[in-house]
Amino acid sequence: MSFSIRKLEKLLFTKGFTVQNYFSSEDYIVYINVMNKEDFNTYLIYIPSKYEIKNENQVKNVFEIKPVETETDTLNIAENYTSNYIQDDQIDKKYEEINLLSIPDNEIDLENSLKENYDKPIVLKNVINYESKNTLKNIYNQISRLKNCTKNIKYKLSIIYKNYICSISRSDDINCFTIDGYKGVNRRQLFVTLDLETLYVKKDKELRYELKEVQKHVHKILNQTQLTNMNVLHEMLKKDILKQSSIISGKLATFSKNISEFEKMLEKLKLSEEGILAKIENVRVEYSTKTSFHHDITKTHIIEKYERELEDVDNLKMQINKNISDIRVVQDDLILETDQILFDNSIMINSVINNFSKLLVL
Repeated sequence: MSFSIRKLEKLLFTKGFTVQNYFSSEDYIVYINVMNKEDFNTYLIYIPSKYEIKNENQVKNVFEIKPVETETDTLNIAENYTSNYIQDDQIDKKYEEINLLSIPDNEIDLENSLKENYDKPIVLKNVINYESKNTLKNIYNQISRLKNCTKNIKYKLSIIYKNYICSISRSDDINCFTIDGYKGVNRRQLFVTLDLETLYVKKDKELRYELKEVQKHVHKILNQTQLTNMNVLHEMLKKDILKQSSIISGKLATFSKNISEFEKMLEKLKLSEEGILAKIENVRVEYSTKTSFHHDITKTHIIEKYERELEDVDNLKMQINKNISDIRVVQDDLILETDQILFDNSIMINSVINNFSKLLVL
């Protein structure tokens, strides 16, 4: 089914989104990075191959993506998460937290005990930079855990890091790509991903609500697993490392507080904007029956004054939304990095402890 980019952009505009970037493969659009005009949140839209949206030469910000070749490897990284349907505050039960506190002291196979259906860490063949290779491998493993959050819903998750994308497909496979010519930030950016069909059938208000809910609940899960991992490490090492968790939790709380304050400011600006528009309408009504040249000049001056106020409000809204967007990028990076580091360290430290226990039987 053929579908033009212009038609797609029109649909996105009616849904309240603007296009940031296109990602294509062999001249056909695969992903679109879009921004919600209302709150500046960004998302990825996946285009199923049956729609055949061809990359048109006049379209800007189109980047070619190529699959990262992978093969199975044996990393000592594993997880203990399960998933069901996301629904309100029950989501934390779908992506179960790691719990090593009840594991006996004798030697165990921690990887198998954490997750039976997760056994595909990877070797990345065509990633040249060693640091990026390791980070991308970690991101692959991380998003393999996160896919359990969205296993039975239409929304999925993606992480963009530098010029790489790791994304959960509609069939819950993990796909990683390099992005030619794309200069992404040196931070992990978490995106809720939806397909074109979901975008088309969902009502605007329902769509925006569900996107924000998925985003909110994934952050909630990552915060919960962070604390659990800290508890695991604390139990293993028998020392107070929860202080580190408090520092990180404090930073995340500060980010959330700042975003909340900015959102309150936006609400006040919205009310101010509505008040100014009401004043403009009142002026037009008042002067609708006054047809003299003097009245026309007076009306024009009054309306121009209010329109300047509207412009000031709009500029302030854009600045606040940019601040919110910047905070969210840092917030996502911190929460994803923390999740990865703590999870890996829990597994590695447990492995070290088990190795030392072997000395007792020598």
